[in-house]
Amino acid sequence: MSAAQAPRSLADISVHPVRPEARELIALRGIALALQLERNAAKSLRPGALRTRFRGRGMEFSEVRPYQAGDDIRSIDWKVTARRGRPHTKLFTEERERPVLLAVDLRRSMHFATRGRFKAAQAAVAASLLAWNACRKGDRLGGLVFSEQGAQPVKDRRGDKGALHLIRALMRPGFWEGAAGGDAPAQAALDALHRLRAQAHPGSRIYLLSDLRNLSPAAEHLLADISRHNELVLVMLEDAIDSELPPKGIYPLELDGAFYRLDASNPVVRARHRLRYEAHLARWRKLARHDNIFLMRLDTREEPSGILRRGHREGFDAR
Repeated sequence: MSAAQAPRSLADISVHPVRPEARELIALRGIALALQLERNAAKSLRPGALRTRFRGRGMEFSEVRPYQAGDDIRSIDWKVTARRGRPHTKLFTEERERPVLLAVDLRRSMHFATRGRFKAAQAAVAASLLAWNACRKGDRLGGLVFSEQGAQPVKDRRGDKGALHLIRALMRPGFWEGAAGGDAPAQAALDALHRLRAQAHPGSRIYLLSDLRNLSPAAEHLLADISRHNELVLVMLEDAIDSELPPKGIYPLELDGAFYRLDASNPVVRARHRLRYEAHLARWRKLARHDNIFLMRLDTREEPSGILRRGHREGFDAR
C-alpha cells in the first residue's frame, strides 16, 4: 500500500468493537505513520537513535567551545585552536534511545461498554497505535499484557518486531474468552505492576492502558515508584455509564471483584454512582499531580488516534 493509499483514520479501517483481530491491529500501522506525536528529550543512558541534551563523545558534531579543565584532549579542535590562539573543544550530541513500554489491562472490567468499543478493544487499538508510532521513531518497544489469567511479557525490541510481538501478546486467547478462575482483579494488577517495574529501564516512557479499577493502595505505591525514574502515562479507559447512569434500567457494576445490580430509576442510586465516579477520578488526579504522572482519559466512543495526538500536544493532560 502506498503512502497515498494508507489509512489516515480509524474510519478507514474496520476494527471489531468487542474483540479486535491481529490483522486489524497490524493495519493501524498506516495511521501511526500519519501521527506526529511529540518526541521528548530522553532520560535513558543507553545508546540509540534518539538525540538528547546529554553531551560527550557522541555520534554527531554539535558545536565548539573554549577548552575547560577535564575535557578530553582527544576532542580538541586543532584548527579552531590555531585560528583563535587558545584551545577549543568539539562537543557532540549523543544519540540515545528511549525505551517505550506498554502495559495493557485486559481484566474483566475492561470487557465492557455501553457505546463504542469495549474498553479492552479500545485499549488494544490505542496500544497498537502507540506501538507503531514508537517503531516509526526508532524507539525500543516492549511491555506486557495482563488479566486475571496472568501476564504476558513482551521483550523490548527495535523496529516492527516490537509492535508485532505486542499484538501477538494482545491476541492470547485467554485474555478474550472470559475464562473463569485466575487471580482476583486487584492481585492480578499488582502482580503485573511488579513485573512492569522489574522490566523498566530508567528513562523509559511507560503507558498503562486501563480503566484503573480494582487497583489497591499497594498498586498506587508501585506506580509512584515507577514514575520516579521513568515518564509514566496513565491512559484511563472510560465508558459513558461510568460517570452517569441512564434514566431507567437495571445495570451491572463490578467493585473489587464483586458484582452489583444498580436501579438507575432510583435518584439516590444515581447520585451515589456519580459520587463514586468523582471520587475515583479525584483519586487518580491526585496521584498524577503528586507523582508527576501524566493522566489521559480515553472514552470508548472516541477515536484513539485523535486523543493521543491531542494528549501529546498538551503534555498528556487530555482534558
